[in-house]
Amino acid sequence: MRCSLIFFLSVLSLTCAAPRKTDDEIIAQFFSYARTIRDIEIHNMAYLTHKFVQSTVDSVPEENRGPITADFQNYANRGKDVLKQGTTRMKYAYIENMSNTLEEVKKKLSETPESQSIVKSLLGLMGLAMELAEEDSKFTTNFVEGAAQMKEKLSPTTIAQQSELFNAIEKYERSDLPQHEHLFDEFLSLENFLSFCNQQQKMKAFK
Repeated sequence: MRCSLIFFLSVLSLTCAAPRKTDDEIIAQFFSYARTIRDIEIHNMAYLTHKFVQSTVDSVPEENRGPITADFQNYANRGKDVLKQGTTRMKYAYIENMSNTLEEVKKKLSETPESQSIVKSLLGLMGLAMELAEEDSKFTTNFVEGAAQMKEKLSPTTIAQQSELFNAIEKYERSDLPQHEHLFDEFLSLENFLSFCNQQQKMKAFK
């Protein structure tokens, strides 16, 4: 994702050589950049989740595999399909469903060799959580740095007019991982709102 930020910054730097983009175009470019790096983050998180689930299945000797392993394998298979052709929403839902899968698995755990193998693998959940948090941290860093670069390109008047946009970015930056999906959706909702406001202003200018 660092490469995504470098790409975005390089594109912004081209405004020095090319005809200057309007403030509206710069803001639109940032929204596009934000969606792109968010898609990358969710894909990476879904990949890490799928990798952990599949490794849990693989840790159970074939002769010991039963209904619990089958549940995990079904979940791993869904992840494989989602990674290949799923939307970002589908990938996020796959990650979220991990907790439901774990709850169902816990109900089936017993003293069998299968359960013992599964429990050993589940000790790695903390490691998965740390990896997911790292991906989220990378996104937040790139998102905030990209916003700062965008702001440098905007006129003081536009910055003042777009206070709601910058408040949304700041709110995201200060929040924790569980709130990020909701707050990012709020941020994206501003794109259509800002576009509508710009259209209204243009129509008034022609009257």
